Amino acid sequence: MCTVNKILEETEDRVAMAEKLYPGPSQFVHLHNHTIFSPLDGVATPDEYFDGCKLRGHPAFAITDHGNLAAIPDAYFASQRTGVKQIIGEEIYLMITIQNCSN
Repeated sequence: MCTVNKILEETEDRVAMAEKLYPGPSQFVHLHNHTIFSPLDGVATPDEYFDGCKLRGHPAFAITDHGNLAAIPDAYFASQRTGVKQIIGEEIYLMITIQNCSN
């Protein structure tokens, strides 16, 4: 946890500096994000993402893991804890099969 806390402190410093340079809107919302429940693609837990959104003042965050909704329970509790709105999504893949309709 020491490393995570150090990263958060450094991030807070960078966010404060960025806010001074660009005091733009904080209403930005990420809509395509993968958690550790997307193998080989996600890098953080729902808790880590929601903490980062709260730190940056984002009002909401979407989780769109590959082919599953496994992160939703963790995201729900992180959303309740941080006050950042949870947007539920999923990245799915469809395959359309054309069947031979001749008799």
